[in-house]
Amino acid sequence: MMEELIVIMDVIQVHVEYLIKNRSCYIYVVVSLIFFSCSNSSSKNRHPSSEKLAQFEPLDYALDIQSDAYLSAEELVKDFNQENILHSFKSKQTDSLSIQIYDVQEIRIDNAGNLYVLKQQANTILVYSPVGEFEYSIGRGGNGPGEFSSMRTFEFNSDFSELYVLDRHEIDVFKINDGNRFEPSNTIIHRLNMSYDLCMLENKLFIQGFQYVKADSTSRKEGAFANIQTTKPVHEFDMNTGEIVNSFGQLYTSYSGSPVLDAMLSNTMMSCDEQAGTIVTVLKHFAYLFGYSVDGKLKWTSRIAKFKYSGIEEVNINSPNAGIRFGATNNQSYNHLFPLQNYKGGFSVIQFGNQFTSQSLEKLINSKNTVSDMKPHTVFINSSNGELFYSDSFKSRYMDANQNKAVLLTEEETNFNSFTLPKVIIYEID
Repeated sequence: MMEELIVIMDVIQVHVEYLIKNRSCYIYVVVSLIFFSCSNSSSKNRHPSSEKLAQFEPLDYALDIQSDAYLSAEELVKDFNQENILHSFKSKQTDSLSIQIYDVQEIRIDNAGNLYVLKQQANTILVYSPVGEFEYSIGRGGNGPGEFSSMRTFEFNSDFSELYVLDRHEIDVFKINDGNRFEPSNTIIHRLNMSYDLCMLENKLFIQGFQYVKADSTSRKEGAFANIQTTKPVHEFDMNTGEIVNSFGQLYTSYSGSPVLDAMLSNTMMSCDEQAGTIVTVLKHFAYLFGYSVDGKLKWTSRIAKFKYSGIEEVNINSPNAGIRFGATNNQSYNHLFPLQNYKGGFSVIQFGNQFTSQSLEKLINSKNTVSDMKPHTVFINSSNGELFYSDSFKSRYMDANQNKAVLLTEEETNFNSFTLPKVIIYEID
């Protein structure tokens, strides 16, 4: 729900900017998006459609975990055993880490083994020692240096001397001081909408998000949205000037042609793999994966087959007040993706879990079943060529890894009425 509210605020911002420039531009789109869940239009179309997904063919690899033919990732997870545990601790009820495993947005580990825990609602990053002792916090709510209105994610540079924190409108850069703590350094205004992710490759900064621009002659459409289009979802930024150097990535387009709906449907997560020299992206709603070189050239395309889509319904497609409704599914559950992460040896990791509808979740709670159905599925991606590997034994939440350490989050097996607090485990990896 929080992400949907953020998207709506981004949409409002975009159209207010257009109204300033052109008093009649697309005000109805704003209204329909705010109230799209209440719309009862007879003009409906479901996403994804096989015709629209066909634009991403041919595939280099596809993974079907429901068959026995998938490539096993057991060799890749062999380091995650008792002998390789460096530190293990549970969060306490009074501790800042006392949040459920599925509520953790992000945890990063630096080269010294310190943990950086993202708390989006507080607009802060909590820093813990390798054994789980709280050290200090980075950022807070506000509009000054080192303050944030809507913190999204963060990333280190290659030697962990700089920290890049993505906010709604900007990137705040922090540098390590003599006391080994990060302090504000400078700010880059990114001017992107629906921006949720960033990464660094070869000391270049890449940010996910969208701009709405005048349609060019090759992509001009008919109808209410004939004169405006959205950009590609990934942008390389010049860290000195704050200007976009290059834009690339895949777009999944709406039926209506609305650039705002195109952007919402093309919501992209990404990760930069330094060893493979690849930017790995995934279409969040459709589980299609792409690999790009540092200059934005497509290297490969893969997908997770038989992914249970949440169901997206587009309404009023032939009018200016087009909108979409998420969760339009008749299934008891659907899959949702966790953020892309780096691993070792030129591999990336994508995990997905089951999201239950309110009715089916209520049945599970009353049945006193275990939480095993909520454990994540783990897919390892060869970042160089897109080959996919699956582990059916790895059920912890993978968070991050550096050169020789990895951090996982796990919960004890229990029933739905007695969740336990997450356990943080730091492993030594080869």
